[in-house]
Amino acid sequence: MATQNPIEQEGVYALPEAQLDRFMMKIVVEHNSEDEELEIMRKASTKSFGVVEAVLTVDELFELQDKVEKIHIDEALERYMVQLITATRKGHKDIMFGVSPRASIDLYKASKAKAFLRGNDFVTPADIGFVVHAVLRHRIVLSYEARAKGVLVDEIISEILERLPIP
Repeated sequence: MATQNPIEQEGVYALPEAQLDRFMMKIVVEHNSEDEELEIMRKASTKSFGVVEAVLTVDELFELQDKVEKIHIDEALERYMVQLITATRKGHKDIMFGVSPRASIDLYKASKAKAFLRGNDFVTPADIGFVVHAVLRHRIVLSYEARAKGVLVDEIISEILERLPIP
C-alpha cells in the first residue's frame, strides 16, 4: 500500500512501470466534505487515536480468504477479462504500453473479492466493471501524444469496456 500526491512533484520521482505493476489497484480518493475535514482536523489534534480493537482473528481472516478463493467465475467471464486485458495491447492509438499478465491475475482476484463483498458466490459482469478501472489505470502507459492532448487512462478503459460485448 502506498499513497501518491498528484500535486507536489518536487523531490518525488514517478515509479517505473515495472514497480507500478506490482500494485493491485490504484484507488482515486476525492477530497473530503467540509464536515469530514472538520472531523479529521479535530481527531488529528488529539494525542491519542483511542482504543483500537481487532475486528477479526487471523484464523477468521484465512477463512474469509478461502471463501473468496472459492468464488466461481464462468469461463465466458474469464475470457471477457482476458479480452479486456489484451485490448490494452492491440495497437490503441493512445497506448504506448498495455498491461502485463499480472493485471489479468489482479482483475481475476479483485472481481472475486467484489462478488464476495456483494454476498454472491459467483462473479458477474458488474463485478468486473466495478474493479477494472482501479486494476488497470496505473498500468497503462499513454503515448506522448495522448499525454500532450490530455487523454485520460480511465477514458480509454471505458472505451474498451464499451467496445467489447459483455457475455
